[in-house]
Amino acid sequence: MSIASETATTTITTVRFNDHYPLNGFKLLEVSSDVLDDLQSTGRLVIKGVDKNDEAVLCTSIKTYVLKSAHTSNSMMLTHQQTGSNTYSIESLQQLHYELTEIPPRLATIKTHLLKRPIDNNQCFNNVDGMVIDNGTDVSTAVGYTMPQLESLVQASPLEIQQYLNSVLHVFHIGDRIALFSERYHERLVELILTEININGWSSHSIPINECIEKIGDTPRQALEYIFHIYATKCEDKMSSNSDQYYKLDTNMICIFRGKQILKSVGVMPMDKFLEKWTDSVPVGFTPRFDMLKGVAVATVAKNNNKPTATYLSEEDLPIMPKDRFIQLFKINTKWSLPELEPYIRPIITQDAGLESFVLKFARSAPVPGSKEKIYMSRY
Repeated sequence: MSIASETATTTITTVRFNDHYPLNGFKLLEVSSDVLDDLQSTGRLVIKGVDKNDEAVLCTSIKTYVLKSAHTSNSMMLTHQQTGSNTYSIESLQQLHYELTEIPPRLATIKTHLLKRPIDNNQCFNNVDGMVIDNGTDVSTAVGYTMPQLESLVQASPLEIQQYLNSVLHVFHIGDRIALFSERYHERLVELILTEININGWSSHSIPINECIEKIGDTPRQALEYIFHIYATKCEDKMSSNSDQYYKLDTNMICIFRGKQILKSVGVMPMDKFLEKWTDSVPVGFTPRFDMLKGVAVATVAKNNNKPTATYLSEEDLPIMPKDRFIQLFKINTKWSLPELEPYIRPIITQDAGLESFVLKFARSAPVPGSKEKIYMSRY
């Protein structure tokens, strides 16, 4: 096919099909200016589908998007101009393109992966050049993951993964590897510290960290310091005569630890018995409140006697897909308030999305008699 261009000098443009037409390796992707700027800055976009049943997502350096195909209103021909001529070859005919929709990063699997390669005992520590040694054998490759390994396993951008590791999981770093303590080993270390505080009669607001670690004895210092940094804060204005640094236990973190520990072991408890056992388990002066367990436990009603109960329900254990998550939540409780739903729904919506409008896609609301509040029930 030839096309004449009506200019001062007539130019003939020739368009023909490529000998290997159609070349199916071409796909069209519609991107926003933000995605384009990120691509031009970093030189990479990554499409991830970790499991065969996963939706394909595209990750920039800072955000995560789901990929969806959409038909174009008009078919588009992709052409290639031959060098030094006015001839174009048609490489491909495109009748659909891919669109991007920003989604929350799918980060829950990070903890699952890290707990497959945990630090599980004292023998995992031997401070020789910062390496992890087990019975004299270098097992650094068997504990934790490098950042590139995690990026390949998780449908999220590098920035989102890094923020989650630092602010939510409180990971332990071993050289270039990232690890978590096993739940059993983590709990054991917290118990050692709390027991030592109790034995020595130290105030929960004034704990000499070096003395505490020395008295505990046969436990790696870096493991105990790691636990202190999670469950306590440094007292900047207090120093002992021997230059020991004092720490103050974080009330919320200790109460959450104990509440989760009690409830996870049984699943469901009568509310009054749970609150009594929970209060007895924390240091003197600490007052646990059920709202501390947002995203960890919910108040339910026993079916046999209609009495209030506490039910272990971790946000991390719920399905990633919104519809499946709502179905499971409404199996636990048939009616929810918006504040009750928030810790279980906020992690699966983008920061700028409205919580109530999102909930109403999967639930219906009804007013609470005599109140401005609403309750939410399943659509399914």
